[in-house]
Amino acid sequence: MAQQTRTDWSFSEQFEPDLFWQRHGKKFIYAALALLGIGVVLYVWQRQQVAEADRMVQRLATANSPEALESIVNEYPGKPVAKEAMLLLAGIYGQIGRQTDAANLYQRFLNDFPGDSLTESASLALAGLREEQGNFADAKTKYLELMAAHPNGFTIKLAKLGAARCAEALGQSKEAKQLYEEVVASTREGSPLFEAAAIRLLVLRRNLSTVGPDMGVGTGAESSTNPLPAQLILPSIPSVPPSPK
Repeated sequence: MAQQTRTDWSFSEQFEPDLFWQRHGKKFIYAALALLGIGVVLYVWQRQQVAEADRMVQRLATANSPEALESIVNEYPGKPVAKEAMLLLAGIYGQIGRQTDAANLYQRFLNDFPGDSLTESASLALAGLREEQGNFADAKTKYLELMAAHPNGFTIKLAKLGAARCAEALGQSKEAKQLYEEVVASTREGSPLFEAAAIRLLVLRRNLSTVGPDMGVGTGAESSTNPLPAQLILPSIPSVPPSPK
């Protein structure tokens, strides 16, 4: 009899809205309030995020000193605004002669944003700074790493030219010659990049031809493998590789 009563109650509950609401109504109210609270929290959070992003952009737009940019970098680590401030600050440091600080910032950028679209440019800038500081071994390594990481990138010829300059500065004439030849072979004749590589290649060939095959390079026969334009045979050619601007 008791079992029949429970069955009747359950059956009645399914078809009697009043009885169902009496038993479960508060649960629905609490659930609705909870969802509403979550919605409010998410809305406020999103508004705060938008407002914070606006503040960061405004701070970057009004930053007019290295100190202001450095403050943004330190206050918003990992944020896009910090990335932009970091690159701007590194460029400023490089222009005012603070090469070490600039190099540290480029390295920090590469560490903090390894997959960013600007890593290729930052890597080239870092290698150029190392070369400008006279650290040719480290600069050459960074140029070669950039070439390996971006073999089809827009920096490949600049990196190859930089690696050649560093190899030449380190006395690695055969390697420098090969790199210069690769730049000349892959670059439009008459372009600044072509001429920079061709002039250094001409100097290397002239110097190496006086040394002879004991240095691991040929003399006149090898020089004819990649002939240079006549206008590049200059009366006076600098003996020091040009540094990146």
